[in-house]
Amino acid sequence: MITGVAFDLPTEAKWEYACRAGTEESCYFDLTEIENKINCNNTQTSVVGTFSPNPFGLYDMCGNVWEWCYDKWHENYESAPNDGSAWTTNPTIDDYRVVRGGSYSDNQRLCNSVLRNGALEKIRRPWIGFRVIVNKDILFVVNI
Repeated sequence: MITGVAFDLPTEAKWEYACRAGTEESCYFDLTEIENKINCNNTQTSVVGTFSPNPFGLYDMCGNVWEWCYDKWHENYESAPNDGSAWTTNPTIDDYRVVRGGSYSDNQRLCNSVLRNGALEKIRRPWIGFRVIVNKDILFVVNI
């Protein structure tokens, strides 16, 4: 804790809440106007802020990079916590975590607030990144 502030990954539930930003659709923008809204169908990441933010003012919640969540991967939400806390165990594949949001190399169908995927915790790929929370409430983007 070099900064004096505790950081953590968002839970899957908090990530989806932040991505949807008060909307009830699978994307926080009109899908018929996807061009210039998110970084998808591309060959590289974009600088944060290149595309418009969601209604909460958060950039690149869909597209750019898949984002790690604190939760362990499960195929579905059966028996998942219903209070927004992280689902921290999976005896079957405990070394996989949830990633959300899609990436620059995915097509637009994969870049939304509802699609989820699992990735091996030890994997390092240019299309997987992270967003951190401070005090469990505020999301910050770490651009590395």
